[in-house]
Amino acid sequence: MRLVVDANILMQILKVGGRNDLVCPRTDEVIDNPEGRAEALLDLMNTKADRILIPTPALSEILVRVEDHTLHREYLSVINSVACFDLINFDAISAINCAQLVNNSELKQLKGVDDPKKKISFDRQIIAMTQAYGGDELWTHDKKMLAKAEAVGIVVKSLADVASNMSQLELTEEATPGEVVSMASRRN
Repeated sequence: MRLVVDANILMQILKVGGRNDLVCPRTDEVIDNPEGRAEALLDLMNTKADRILIPTPALSEILVRVEDHTLHREYLSVINSVACFDLINFDAISAINCAQLVNNSELKQLKGVDDPKKKISFDRQIIAMTQAYGGDELWTHDKKMLAKAEAVGIVVKSLADVASNMSQLELTEEATPGEVVSMASRRN
């Protein structure tokens, strides 16, 4: 299984200061214990030897929030030290996929507009990278990203899909992300 994580999920996994009031993008309900759920997801992925793909645009979104720039390399070291993490880049195939995500209505809005908010966003880049790198699921709390990703056939999940009561669950053979968690092994 190859999961692609958006900045709002990665922020919880790396325990970068920021929002702790994440809401489920489907129900708008506040997610309890997002850091614990993120840790449980990480433990599950490590246990199953699956991959968490980290798009460089998502990493950039997080590093912007870290005021002490000397910590940037430390976060990168943490990412490189976790066995299930793979950094992925916005490459040529991702660029093609990203361009193909723009529908005719959006294309009309982009033409002749100088407003940078109307340009291709990191969100679109992350969706395109999910396609280009064969991501099985995209994990996010962004409603617009969820809608666009699902519109192109990507399975989207959030930390709401990870059980909140991690200590009572056991890892099973047929488990999938969001169903079971193990707090036993945090990092390799």
